[in-house]
Amino acid sequence: MAGSIQDSLERIGRDLGDAVGVGFGSAQAATFAEMAADLRGLGLDGPAQAAERLAAAVGPGGTSVDQLNAFSRLQQMLAAFRVRLARPVDLSEGDAVEVPGLPSLRVKRNAIEARSISSLFDYPVEADPISRYAYLLYAQRTLLAGPVPAEGDRIGLWSNLQAGRLLVESFDRRPDLVYSYADGAFNNRNTATRRNAVRVLARFCLARAPMPTSDRAMRLLEVIFGFRPLIMLEALAVWRQAQGLGVGLEDPYPGIDGNGKTGIAKRVQEIRKVGADSKGFKLGMAWYLNPAEFGQEALELLQGPRGEVVTRLGRTVTLGADKKKRRQALAALCFVEDPLGIPYVREALHDRVVEMRQEALMNLGYQGDEGILPLCRRHLREKTEMSGAAAIALGALADGRGFPLIWSAYERNIAPIQAVAGLKPLFEACMPMMARIAAAPWMMARQGTLEIFDVVWTSRASAAVLHTVDIAAESRAQRMLLKPFVPSQASDLGKKIGVGLRDLLVQRIGDRAVPLDARTAAVSHLRQIAPDEADALLAPTLKRLPAADVASFGQVRPTRLRFLKKGGKRAG
Repeated sequence: MAGSIQDSLERIGRDLGDAVGVGFGSAQAATFAEMAADLRGLGLDGPAQAAERLAAAVGPGGTSVDQLNAFSRLQQMLAAFRVRLARPVDLSEGDAVEVPGLPSLRVKRNAIEARSISSLFDYPVEADPISRYAYLLYAQRTLLAGPVPAEGDRIGLWSNLQAGRLLVESFDRRPDLVYSYADGAFNNRNTATRRNAVRVLARFCLARAPMPTSDRAMRLLEVIFGFRPLIMLEALAVWRQAQGLGVGLEDPYPGIDGNGKTGIAKRVQEIRKVGADSKGFKLGMAWYLNPAEFGQEALELLQGPRGEVVTRLGRTVTLGADKKKRRQALAALCFVEDPLGIPYVREALHDRVVEMRQEALMNLGYQGDEGILPLCRRHLREKTEMSGAAAIALGALADGRGFPLIWSAYERNIAPIQAVAGLKPLFEACMPMMARIAAAPWMMARQGTLEIFDVVWTSRASAAVLHTVDIAAESRAQRMLLKPFVPSQASDLGKKIGVGLRDLLVQRIGDRAVPLDARTAAVSHLRQIAPDEADALLAPTLKRLPAADVASFGQVRPTRLRFLKKGGKRAG
């Protein structure tokens, strides 16, 4: 019996972990009601009552604080029962604290407080609900004083759709910051960051509806209409509702005629430019330009009012007998990125054809459905037929919570090509990558790692590599990190990043504001990645430095080099 209870508690614990990973706002009260029934069946009335409280907390009246506290209560009780099944426990151990907003709940301090959160990027890798709960508590405490801008470390919070709910509420205390912070978030490349900015504007505008179109927030929403379809449709819905209008299901998709810069206009223009000839499609071009995937012929599927189009495509995806037509309809839903199509695509996850299931999962990522996180986590834990699709789907979702899952899969060589493709769209949400590589320097040798550096940091890729080297304190690790940039061993991409890295090192060596030990290390790094050029590169810099600095580098002033450059002869 103990084994049966233990297994049931572990299963319920995993379900809770998935729930907190996705966000209670997406959870269904019925899910936790079922947990309560299961727990009562096991004779565990205490946890059953906690599960019922959690079910109530995710209902219409529950706040984020209620949800977090109810989750903590149930999770702690389940953990206590698991421990009791394994061994006796002294419940007097530890210092108990009251959870804010729920005085009846007392939690051992070391259950949460000891889990140090050093950064808003530190979303846990493993399926550890308490750590994820601790992260949300940390985010909540950070936002008590008001919202934070989408820059530096704080982009980690903006690129997390679940923590973004707490962020949105923080603007209630400082509504004067809505426009400037949202505008800054739209300058970020990460899709989740931009979607959180739409949420911020939505809360601000809808609370003041009807609003004039001349308002700054409304004008910013109009600018967003030129963004990718997913963000454009979310912004358009807010813009219309802020004017007291409906969501516009009776209207066709914005830009379906291919004119202007709104909605899907740009994609339609690209398709028409390539034409119906499959020979016009080249590798590296957007998938929808390939007639085999979508192409000009499939544009006919999108004609008509938006509501009618979604319904028609959805029925084909879920009920169509012809596999080719089902896949084409699924691609059409992916093309428009309409959140209204998500329920139909979710049904396609159960299609009998594996290719349909894979495309459905990737489609849900493109359409911004954060409910895919638990499914992707399961498929990236070990290699399955859905692992590649899971990595790409998480990348398309662009939520920072996906980074540790994809990176862990890449590190363990699970669908590595798709993992690299999935990491690229995360952009700034990939910042924790530098710390992960510093801890596992051998990862730098993978070509895919350099590709991620190049795409995510573009012109700043060399600076990102140097930062990674800096945070790897051990000299052997630093040498491993620099090895892919040695010209004799470097790939073309390694040579490109290496040139910028070389210039940064020379600049650091000549900067007297940098500590001397860091500059000395930079000399060693430069000699490793540019063994044949180091002396020539250092010469102009060393001439400007004091003799003591030059001596500490193990160098001699390049007087002979300077003399020879003038074309003279050395005196005897």
